[in-house]
Amino acid sequence: MVSIHIRVHNRNLTQSISTARVVLADSFDIRLSESHGDQSAISISSPIEPQGKGDVPMELLISGRVRYELRVMGTLFYTVNGHEESIEFNFAVPPSTFMLAIPRLTGADFSKVLQEQLESFSATSSATVQLAHGTTGQDEQFWGAVEKITKEVTHTHAVEVVDGAASFFGQSWQGYRVAGLIKVRKGAAEDGDDEGGFRTIEVEMKCTDQSFVDGLAQEILAVEAY
Repeated sequence: MVSIHIRVHNRNLTQSISTARVVLADSFDIRLSESHGDQSAISISSPIEPQGKGDVPMELLISGRVRYELRVMGTLFYTVNGHEESIEFNFAVPPSTFMLAIPRLTGADFSKVLQEQLESFSATSSATVQLAHGTTGQDEQFWGAVEKITKEVTHTHAVEVVDGAASFFGQSWQGYRVAGLIKVRKGAAEDGDDEGGFRTIEVEMKCTDQSFVDGLAQEILAVEAY
């Protein structure tokens, strides 16, 4: 189950929004949870004053496969000065949303999981991204990219980080597990760089669900800069 809040901002300078309700589009993947009873729409609890804001909280059940294009769609109906208007909405629920904050694995535990349960990690996916040109050293830039990929993008955790490579692990509340390796692809020295440059990072992942790991790869690729 996923809890979301749709925030309604009344931009009218003089008129209040007297009523507002959200109706979800029919979907095989997402529906309102039983906590809402037999309601087909969720309404705000009080009017929204001019320039004010109000939240429409909803609890959703995810019955479909978690994937990159999993989306919440519906219509917001609102009333101002006795006239009802509507706005359609459509937003993605990225796979990383479902990751759990699990205890950090040691390197030994990471290896043991893969050795003993290798067959269950049959789904694979990968992503290749470019490092942004920066003023920091290459090591610092790589560590920063590892932090971004694990903590911010995939909501996993780094297991071991060595020179030019890092392993990571995570688990979703559906039980999907993902193990990955981040490594740099070294290239020829760039202008003014006598050490030899690297500007490309490869992320290789193994997972217990193909749709889920493909979605994580798409999230990594969607980030503009590392």
